[in-house]
Formats: sequence, structure tokens, C-alpha cells
Amino acid sequence: MRVLRLAVVCLLSGFVFAESRPAQERSPLGSPLSFIGQGVALVFSPDLSVGNNCAFYERLGFTCYQSASWETVLEDIRCRNAAATPDRAISVVILEAHGTNGNGLKLQVSTAKKAWRSYAAIGALTERLGTAGVRYCVLAACNSRRLLRSEIYHKLDPTRLFLPATLGIMNSQDDADDTGVRLLARADSHIESLSVGSTRQLSAATLRALDLQEGEALSFAVSDMLVQLMTRDPSLDLRPATPVETLKRITPEDAYAKELFARFVEHLDRLATSNTCRTSDAEVRLIVR
Repeated sequence: MRVLRLAVVCLLSGFVFAESRPAQERSPLGSPLSFIGQGVALVFSPDLSVGNNCAFYERLGFTCYQSASWETVLEDIRCRNAAATPDRAISVVILEAHGTNGNGLKLQVSTAKKAWRSYAAIGALTERLGTAGVRYCVLAACNSRRLLRSEIYHKLDPTRLFLPATLGIMNSQDDADDTGVRLLARADSHIESLSVGSTRQLSAATLRALDLQEGEALSFAVSDMLVQLMTRDPSLDLRPATPVETLKRITPEDAYAKELFARFVEHLDRLATSNTCRTSDAEVRLIVR
């Protein structure tokens, strides 16, 4: 199933709001494929996630969040890294969030006016992530490079955010530009998309590698950018993020969305049966270095 726009409300019954458990309460899953996401955190807006989404990605070794609160997410990353050994710390954060037409990064449960919702300025995020020891932040939000405009980089304009910030707006504390975090985004800033799938679409070998029992199915949402990152798609022009003014309402990846999803499934199936797939570093981390 294809979700055509990250900016469009996802009206699927499986979409839920679930706060990520604090780091000290979480036990990592040790599936044979858990090397894939080591050191990488995925941050999903709850309305862009599905019921078993984080359970699926945790089996791939990712730290996964589906929370409407930026404060909750960033504090948990800080706590995890404070307690982690260097080889287990989160060094890459991928933001599967709303871009609000490039006016602010948004996490929300739904578009209902009183739904749980928070916004963050890019400067505020890099400030907090830098303090936590994160090295890279990949912007997978719609029109992500518009978020770097100087007038909203450190402090958002609340009149441009459309829906109430029921869980607050996170702005920078000291307007520092050098936080130690490298921001990465597409060269062509535009609308981002994702697809929804099920582990039923994976091979028997992959299911075994994910420690899933027969008949046990997990649903998951995967963005075009994440597929392109994990499969090292040469068409993904990921580079240091710089600001743009232009708002774009196109999604070039829609033209080959089914191919991208099939590539993701094939990639997991290949790794599950490969004798050389193990690595001491995360796949995504290798790409963004």
C-alpha cells in the first residue's frame, strides 16, 4: 500500500500513537539482522507509522521512535547515549517527520486540532542532538531544505504552523550554528513519500532472521529515502543540507514506488541468506560518513 504524501493524513486503522519506552526500560532484540541499524535512530511522526512499525525496525537493530513529542525523543536519545559504550551510541538520526511546507519539523498523532503535536526548529534539534553526541541528522521530511532558512532556523514562526502546538514548540536556546551535527538532505528538496508493507512479503529465511514465528506478522512503514539509503541507490543525491526558498509539491519517486519497495524486500532477503552480510558498522551509517 502506498502513502502518496507525507503531508497527507494517513487514515489507516493500524496507525497509532505510541511513546517510545525510555532507554533504561528497553531491551534490544538480537536478531541476526540487527547489525543493519546499529547506531541509527529512526524518528517517525505517529501518523506516518503503523502498529508494529518500531517492533519491526528494532529487529533490524534501529532505535525507533513514534512519538508526538520532540522533547521525549531527544531526551531519550540523550539518555541512551549517556549510558552507551561508543560502539553502541546513536550517531545517526533519520527524521521521518512532517516538514509543514518547510516551516517547521512536526510530529503529531493526527490532524485533529487538539491532537498531540509538537514542532521543532532545525537549530534546536541540532543543538540537542549535538549535546547528545549525534554526528549526522538525515532530513526525510517534505521540503526539508526550506527548514534551514535563516528566519526560522533557530526560532519558528508560529503563524506558519497551521495546527496548534499542543505539546509545544522547540526553539534554540543560544542560536549556536556549530553544534557538531552534520545535516544531510536531498539535493532536490521536495515532497517525501513512504510505503506500508508487512513481513508477510518477506522470505521464510528473512522471517527466521528476524526471529519471527510462523504466522507472526509485523506491519511497517518505509520511506523512499530509507530504502535508497539502505540499498545504496545511486540516484539518491544526499548532501550537506543548505537552505532553499522554493516550495515544491512534486514527488519524483512516485514514478517507481513499487520498484523501490520491491528493492527493500529483496535487500532484506539477500542479507538474510548472505554469509558475508555481517559488519561491525551500521549500513546506514556507512552511507552517510
